[in-house]
Amino acid sequence: MQSGQSSELAVYTMRRSQLKAQLTKFQTYINNVDVENNIMQIRIRLEKIKELWTEFDIVQNKIEALDTSNEQLDHRDTFVDSYFDIVAKAETMVQSSNLVNDINRLSIPESHAQIGGPVIRMKPLELPTFSGKFEEWSTFKDLFSSMVHANPTIVDVQKFVYLRMYLCGDALALIQNLATTGDNYAIAWKTVVERYDNKRILIQSYTKNIYELKPIQKESSTCLRKFTAELNMNMQALNALGHNPYAWGALLLHVVLVKLDYNTIRNWESVATKETLPTIEELIIFLSERCRVLEAIDTSKNLSNNSNTS
Repeated sequence: MQSGQSSELAVYTMRRSQLKAQLTKFQTYINNVDVENNIMQIRIRLEKIKELWTEFDIVQNKIEALDTSNEQLDHRDTFVDSYFDIVAKAETMVQSSNLVNDINRLSIPESHAQIGGPVIRMKPLELPTFSGKFEEWSTFKDLFSSMVHANPTIVDVQKFVYLRMYLCGDALALIQNLATTGDNYAIAWKTVVERYDNKRILIQSYTKNIYELKPIQKESSTCLRKFTAELNMNMQALNALGHNPYAWGALLLHVVLVKLDYNTIRNWESVATKETLPTIEELIIFLSERCRVLEAIDTSKNLSNNSNTS
């Protein structure tokens, strides 16, 4: 690398360190903030930290153009993981606050019996929001049905309020123009169910998730554990829908193997049966065991490093 390029790289690397420091400062703030009394400040800081992403991407692209080593890619991966984790946590804080405010605003007189009657304060429920992603529908439907839809202690207008609270995006748009009344609740719920309770599309969605699993570029216990968990989750979801992915045979083996890192594939080839085609169950067992081995190695390294520094 020429001296001019080295100087340019040093400048971009310094700026990247400053951006990382800003993210770390925001993370420390979010981890210790009193949410109830500082929600406005959280919103403002969150908007500012989102601007940081664009600059980091530009700076990191410049660095990777000057230095193509894997070390620079690791810097990107580390920042990206930290960024989205902390932004998701801050977004959850903001959305939870909005949810409480909306529910309090939409709390209704008991039974609508008379003006000035007692008010029922509707508490937030431990429910996930549903944005319209088909792979999230089954979980949302089961939870909402058991906690709200089939709950005889909640009147229909309250059920409609809860439905609006826990829908967002495309799912909420389906019922956006319906007035929030008890009579309209059944219409709203039927509309959402008919749109998303589609077995064929659900099967396609889970299948697509398997084909689009993120490839593992470098041996990592964390990446392999996440990969295996997502593979298992989508296969179990397909199985629950009556579509057996274990019967895909060589096709599924190929889809999974081409997404694994070199060392994992090498270890698999050393243990896989040679006379007959291995099953996907055998591959999953191998991946789970491989995760445990890598995690044990990582733990040993950490203990060794700690003993050397003490």
